[in-house]
Amino acid sequence: PQNPKTPKPQNPKTPRIELMGSIKLIKMEETKHHMINNFEFELPKKYKPIKMIGRGTFGAVISATNSTNGESVAIKKLAKIEDVIDAKWVLREIIIMKNFTHENILGLLDVVYIPKEGEVLGEIYLVTELLETDLNWVIKSG
Repeated sequence: PQNPKTPKPQNPKTPRIELMGSIKLIKMEETKHHMINNFEFELPKKYKPIKMIGRGTFGAVISATNSTNGESVAIKKLAKIEDVIDAKWVLREIIIMKNFTHENILGLLDVVYIPKEGEVLGEIYLVTELLETDLNWVIKSG
């Protein structure tokens, strides 16, 4: 019999999802405040915002440049997470983007978490590759 305090061995065929390695907790002094089209972005200093490229119920997306390597990126500021359902949706999006590498799936470059004093959960930003178009434009252009 197994000791109840001993963790059960994992099934070797079950994929293990590593997520925490890519999430960076950013101290406020390492960030810079930006106002873009009436949206506040608190970004790591290495990201230089260019312009707003989309917004909606999910949050807002800007284009930016990573000043450390000159790479053009898209930064998605997620809307405030209100409940467990929202949290599950966000976690699922991060896991899918982080663990799938395919030419038709947007690559996740970075996950940035900015803690906010007095709030249960701070701000979450997803940094991805910057594409020249989006799915909506592709579908409409037919």
